[in-house]
Amino acid sequence: MKIINYFSKNFSKICFNLKMCICLLFVKYHSKLRYRYVYLVYKGELAGGTILYVKEEDIGETAAILVFSPTESIYINKKEIEDFLANGDMRPAKKLPKKIYNACREQFIYKAKKAGKYANR
Repeated sequence: MKIINYFSKNFSKICFNLKMCICLLFVKYHSKLRYRYVYLVYKGELAGGTILYVKEEDIGETAAILVFSPTESIYINKKEIEDFLANGDMRPAKKLPKKIYNACREQFIYKAKKAGKYANR
């Protein structure tokens, strides 16, 4: 009976603590860049923008990024962008389905070739 009374009185506190634990695990799990994820940028040069991390082979310590609106292909140092992610300046929004990701990757390749900076030749 005491347990039931405790839960009925402290239910909102228990739910809040559980929610905070889940949020902390989510942030810890997403502190690294993941392919196919769309990220929202809150600070820096791309503040207010949306980016997609694109998988590229043999580009070393750089990350291939497709920036939306205006659509642009850029290469950024992985360490710099992971610091942005760890500081909360950038957050994952959603993982794209494979078909949509493949279309976005083709867009990245097209934009990078057009700009003359495609790394995966």
